[in-house]
Amino acid sequence: ALTKHYKIDKNIIIGTSKSLWEEYYKVYAEYLNKEYDEDLYLHLAEKIEENSISEEDLTILNKNLNKTHYGVLIEDGMNNNELMKNFEILMKITEKLDSGDELYIDITHSFRSISLYMFIIMNYLQNVSDKDITIKGITYGMLGGEIDGKTPVVDLNILYEAIEWIKAASEFKKFGNSHSLTNLIEDSTVKTKLQNFTNAINLSYVVELKNQIKQLEKIQNISKEMEGFAKYIIPTVVKDFVDRFQNYIKQEKEYLFQFEVAKYFYEKEMYSNAYLVLHESIITYII
Repeated sequence: ALTKHYKIDKNIIIGTSKSLWEEYYKVYAEYLNKEYDEDLYLHLAEKIEENSISEEDLTILNKNLNKTHYGVLIEDGMNNNELMKNFEILMKITEKLDSGDELYIDITHSFRSISLYMFIIMNYLQNVSDKDITIKGITYGMLGGEIDGKTPVVDLNILYEAIEWIKAASEFKKFGNSHSLTNLIEDSTVKTKLQNFTNAINLSYVVELKNQIKQLEKIQNISKEMEGFAKYIIPTVVKDFVDRFQNYIKQEKEYLFQFEVAKYFYEKEMYSNAYLVLHESIITYII
């Protein structure tokens, strides 16, 4: 159903030795208008009944479909060794993806460990892989939640969005880097204020940084009126900077604020920035 709905042109089906590979073969042979081999169907059914299906069986199955629709055999994931092997198998699957691919992930009927792995793989593709892969959809068929005899398919994209927000928030808290956050924020005023703050941090422009921290206080008030993840994440990450520097901003002695900024850079292991601002604070103190 999802293949038809999203017009999927490449399907990777992940399953264990107990999965219904014979049904997968039957359904997709019909879908692809391939000649259906009943002997292969019965062979797969027998091997699944015996819990003895192998990679060789799946190789035969895949050859009977085509290169764009194929099954991948994984372990049950009952111990660390099997879980690690599954991780390696899933990582190899990412090698079959091409730059520019749009990926739809469905976790219906999968083991819970596989669902968690899928989120790890998504993070890998988005943040580590050099391939330009877009996650277009995450779905789950909620068997047991039928409405009028139909099983609803739930869109789980919001979970992926949550991961993106958390990653962006972490970048901002650690290094004052707002680039990922501003890609997620719609409010242009908040975007601009965060970008200006990040620019001041990156340039070690202490005079402007003091002004921008004051602007962060305004963001706290604006973001409380925002909706969704922004309402909860932005005030929290902004508060860290405001609380840290608030007393130093009010200080008449400029070198104390500069010294605190130098300490901040040092804690973040941004040593060249720390040295530059520490040097400025000493000069200001002597003057």
